Amino acid sequence: PRIIEERNGKIRIISPDHTTIRYTTDNSEPGPNSPSYVPPIDVPAGAVLRARAFAPNAVPSECAILTTHLPRYAMALVVAPEDLHGPNGIADTTNANYARKGKAWQRDAWMQWGNAASTPPVRAGIAVAGSGSRGLPKKNFKLMARDRFGSDGPLSLPDSSTWDEVTLRADATPNAFLRNIFMAEVARRSGSNVDVQPSTAVPLYLNGQYQGLYRAMPAKGKEWVEHLNNGGSVDRMEGPAGVA
Repeated sequence: PRIIEERNGKIRIISPDHTTIRYTTDNSEPGPNSPSYVPPIDVPAGAVLRARAFAPNAVPSECAILTTHLPRYAMALVVAPEDLHGPNGIADTTNANYARKGKAWQRDAWMQWGNAASTPPVRAGIAVAGSGSRGLPKKNFKLMARDRFGSDGPLSLPDSSTWDEVTLRADATPNAFLRNIFMAEVARRSGSNVDVQPSTAVPLYLNGQYQGLYRAMPAKGKEWVEHLNNGGSVDRMEGPAGVA
């Protein structure tokens, strides 16, 4: 079960009977030689806290993860650093329009809203989304709720909607961010003559590092288009090639 809680700015790691809780804040997995939890612990804001329960002659618990002291409306993602950068990293690309996609370019992640007082972090898959941001430091991401990533169900957005796929849109410059927020609102007020994905501006933390403002929205795909059609099936064409 989840063993980390944060309430009223205080962090508590719940210890099952006859176990020792060990934790880390350096992006490594807790092991038998990691510091043992003795309350209280002082963890800086934005730290990625990992904790596991250990007991003699027993398999360690799964790792519980929490990005600490998040602003209420922020989102945090935790991804193994080697899954982002390095020989097998999905975020290292040499060409901005080189479309790396498919399962080979998806990785495991944890997604967390706010300080997780009532909503604990959930598991999801993550991929770099779109071609426009692939060569830029600030990248678009797609989050996916899939059994193979250990997801327990659809992913929630701040407007309480739930989706199997969520896009975090980088809008890499402040001008682009404000322009897109403005145009989305124009479309919303236009009498539904233009359908655009509803989006919410969120501060994003990735492995404890602040990434700036993103727009969280349902992914532009079949799930969202069927939602516009009251759940009915749709025919769609994607991309410049008009692939059906």
